[in-house]
Amino acid sequence: MGVSVRRRAITRAYPTRREYIALTQRSAWGALPALSFVAAFGLLIVALADTAARGGADWSYALFWVGVLVLFAPIAARLALRRVSRAERIGLIVLLGVGMYVIKVLHSPDAFTFGDEFSHWRTANDILSTGHLFNANPLLIVSPYFPGLEIVTTALANVSGLSIYAAGILVIGAARLLIMLALFLIFEQVSGSPRVAGIAALFYSANPNFAFWSAQYSYESLSLPLASFILYAAVRRARTGEHRRALDVVMLLGIAALVMTHHLTAYALFGLLALWSLVSFVVAKYRHSLYLPAPTAMLFVTLLAAVGWLLLVAPVTFGYLGPVFAGALQDMLQLLTGQSGIKAFFRGDASQVSPLWEKFTAFGSVALIAVLLMASLALLARRGRNWARYRSNALAYTLVLASLAYFPAQALRLTQRGSETSNRSGEFLFVAIGFVLALAITYLWLPRRTQPWRFAVFTALATLLFVGGVIIGMARWARLPGPYLVSGDTRAIQTESLTAAAWMRQQFGSGNNVITDRTNELLMGSYGEQTMLHGLSWIFFNPQIGSAERAVLTRADVRFIVVDRRLTLMLPLAGYYYERGEPQSRQHEQPIARVLFDKFDYTPGVNRVFDSGYIIIYTVGDPGTLKPIANHDPAHEVETQAR
Repeated sequence: MGVSVRRRAITRAYPTRREYIALTQRSAWGALPALSFVAAFGLLIVALADTAARGGADWSYALFWVGVLVLFAPIAARLALRRVSRAERIGLIVLLGVGMYVIKVLHSPDAFTFGDEFSHWRTANDILSTGHLFNANPLLIVSPYFPGLEIVTTALANVSGLSIYAAGILVIGAARLLIMLALFLIFEQVSGSPRVAGIAALFYSANPNFAFWSAQYSYESLSLPLASFILYAAVRRARTGEHRRALDVVMLLGIAALVMTHHLTAYALFGLLALWSLVSFVVAKYRHSLYLPAPTAMLFVTLLAAVGWLLLVAPVTFGYLGPVFAGALQDMLQLLTGQSGIKAFFRGDASQVSPLWEKFTAFGSVALIAVLLMASLALLARRGRNWARYRSNALAYTLVLASLAYFPAQALRLTQRGSETSNRSGEFLFVAIGFVLALAITYLWLPRRTQPWRFAVFTALATLLFVGGVIIGMARWARLPGPYLVSGDTRAIQTESLTAAAWMRQQFGSGNNVITDRTNELLMGSYGEQTMLHGLSWIFFNPQIGSAERAVLTRADVRFIVVDRRLTLMLPLAGYYYERGEPQSRQHEQPIARVLFDKFDYTPGVNRVFDSGYIIIYTVGDPGTLKPIANHDPAHEVETQAR
């Protein structure tokens, strides 16, 4: 089908010549400089909140939300206006995306503190140390087999001399910039409207992972921008029909980079391309013209690349993803058959439970998205005047259909193991959800002549969805830095554990088999470069170490036991101290008794070699086989980055 036919099918999706001239004659940047200053002020408020939180100030949470609102609300209000240039809309979307990324960096300005970041730090550090890919990673077994993020990071570190942390935050920052630009351009190509594109990208930022999860040093934080860039290239090729060879090369290189960066994102891109191809076939069959047909060739290229990498390089992915999906399905079946109840939300001890307003906002945002989505789909199904221009638009139909997956995804959130799958899906589903909501709201709530109160309602609604997404995506205690909390994710990463991990590597080298709690496992396995063993958490809960326990330790070749006495101070916020399968997991009523840790001091063959007050390291077996131990300096400051 010729390019001219496709263009005629969507002519009115683009501004008229008079509208285009009016847009280009206005100041290109408009209010962007002023709003950039406002956003910087919001970031300053968040930085003050982080500083106050490190000192344990309770009012820091309120200050944090003030800073977030100062950053987000003015941008949302400006994007809703009609007479805003395309350049300004792009600048505002980039400002929002990068600004929210800076909030994550301000949370941890000198070291990685999020759980997945330690796993990928270990992979990057192994590449720097050995000069080879695919080194075993005891923290995340699939990480070495999808090394795209680490390849870019280590290349930048080698060229610039930066640490892994510094190079990592630059790489993820560039990825955040890429995804905001790519999403805006995709939405603009599909809708033909910079206004719809800006609002759709704004709604995408309301996904629960946007503020923190997608901003951490993790392979998904790079793979999703890559997938968005590939999708934009495909859309641009389908729309214009120009520069086909150049765009084909771009897509091929992008797909190659994607499949070696993250498994699920590659599979999600294939799923979207498959749905797009199916919709294109149906639309072409029942319409005389077709706009934005699917790149069928790229569908098969993505399939071959993803399956080839999975089978030839990363077959370990089956064992990694299989239990995740099987567990989610099992929990959902048990919920439907009444064998289990709905999981408890907003868990935590009395001092860390989210306030009532956060709970209402979180649940309200999910309900509001569901209601708006159903209303938008119902209105679009009426085939009104505004939707008529998209009747031949295959990708528009594809995004509408993809947005329906939001409802089963939220059902998974009601179960314990399904909630992780539901949470991960948000980054992908909100591409479609953002487009559908923006399309309906722009044409039905924000028409050409809009009263000021409608803009106010839109700004309030967008802010509610965004704040609700932040609350759902990150637990209250992990949202800001602060004093130590047992199993408190980022709050459990403290200098004492970092020092112990570095000391272990310096004194005994790397690769020793170690058992410890979930927090020290991350640090020992990354900065300590040790091999972490699982399935032995019951050792810590047994009242004594007898001959049977020693036999198990010998068979597993456990060389070190790391004890953290802070675990005796409070209940674990995550529901468990060591691993999900530990005794009384998610049912602990009292902190671990101190006597359960003291037993190691009286166990034959177990010797204390390190004691910093809270962190104690024991050797297992003949201490004569270990390297000599240097005197420990309690005032030693550990360097937490790569060598």
